[in-house]
Amino acid sequence: SAEIVAVVHADGNLEVVQGTFEDPIFRDAVRAAVASAKAHPPEMDGKAVTGWTLLRFYFEFVGPDAADAPAR
Repeated sequence: SAEIVAVVHADGNLEVVQGTFEDPIFRDAVRAAVASAKAHPPEMDGKAVTGWTLLRFYFEFVGPDAADAPAR
């Protein structure tokens, strides 16, 4: 599993906070997942604002190569 901090922009786009997740195996997959996601931004006085959230990702190796996957 991995926990990352992401910025939630007022338009609902998400962005990984630099330096919060640099795992060499999963970094690109996590960044792609976050970049393609949308979120409900926080609101202040009824107006969408930029905020942040903590996201947790769970990974599972599947398929014929799963037995050779690195242990974490």
